[in-house]
Amino acid sequence: MDKKGEYEGRAIGALLFIIAFFVALYVLLLPPADRDILLGENSTTSSTLSSSSYKELFTATPGLITPEKEFGTAHDIGSINLFLKTEPKILKLANSLTISNSLFSSSSPKLSFEMESSTDLDKVTLFFSIVNEPTGILSLKINGKEFFSETSLRGVKIIEVPITYLEKNNKIEVSVSNPGVLFWKKNKYELKEMGIKQEFERINTNENRMFTISKSEKQVLDEATLTFYQFCNSPIPSDSAGLRILMNDKEVFRGEIRCISTKHTVGIDSNLIVTGTNNLVFSLDEGDFSFNEISLNTKSEGDEFSTYIFQVSSTDLNELNNKRIILNLLLDSSNKNKNAVLRINGGDIFMRTTADSFEADITSLVEQGSNFITIQPGSTFTINGLKVFIK
Repeated sequence: MDKKGEYEGRAIGALLFIIAFFVALYVLLLPPADRDILLGENSTTSSTLSSSSYKELFTATPGLITPEKEFGTAHDIGSINLFLKTEPKILKLANSLTISNSLFSSSSPKLSFEMESSTDLDKVTLFFSIVNEPTGILSLKINGKEFFSETSLRGVKIIEVPITYLEKNNKIEVSVSNPGVLFWKKNKYELKEMGIKQEFERINTNENRMFTISKSEKQVLDEATLTFYQFCNSPIPSDSAGLRILMNDKEVFRGEIRCISTKHTVGIDSNLIVTGTNNLVFSLDEGDFSFNEISLNTKSEGDEFSTYIFQVSSTDLNELNNKRIILNLLLDSSNKNKNAVLRINGGDIFMRTTADSFEADITSLVEQGSNFITIQPGSTFTINGLKVFIK
């Protein structure tokens, strides 16, 4: 009996060891996020976040931070997309058509199609190929109105349709003339690949953006520059396009830009900047361009530290509930000390780390409207990215 009980005890112990081993192996093989949830742990860093888990309020790339560097204030301005372009839309009407007319028979096909209602519609053309050696006069009508009547030759035909003849629901009638006194003949056209091409002229050549300058910033304002990145979204008809930039109705830039991606830096006369709301206008004469990471950078007498401004609306604050407003810094990968005081609207957060990222909850320091982030470095290091978001 003792030996039997001892044997059963060893078997149960071995079974428990095997079960524990496979449970531990399962936990180790789980993705980190799932493992944290299972173990009740939360990651303290957020260098990688899915776009669905947070709402971005502000981003910047401060670059090198050093106690000896001259600093200023960066006013973040929203991206701008400008374009003057033609977008085509093709409607296929028929693969093949036979149009004929004789003393004893005739064939005059009718085709229907719908048009979207748009004030951007610039041009409409009917296209097809004549594949036989045709005879007679080919006639085309749309909604009972004739817009083409000619003797045509074999080959491709592109015929403009008057926009004023078009309706939401349209009918095209294709016919050929009667041979007349040559009653023994048949006039005939064989058509292939008939369709309608609509050309829409998309226009958004001017956009304006607002930013605010405080009274204290204006009083000591010394220099100002506008920086932005230019991206060409599609080829332009000519080698270049004309770009104008206005600051409070005064021109600060006029030039030709090419279809390339590049960074621009434009000097701004500080006298053009006013206390309160300022209006910045981008104007393009042709092409399709995006202007991103637009920033007005001011330098004032006595500036000591780098300052960034971001906006928080009442809607953002109302949406917080159990969420938080997070400041996240992506730092250089060196293991040296990265020390700084991060001042948010007068409240201080002390950063001392050797890691490649730093994160802080700034919910209690944020206010509705304009918010200021000032970075007072205690050592030299690089900030590759600065982000404020609701999580």
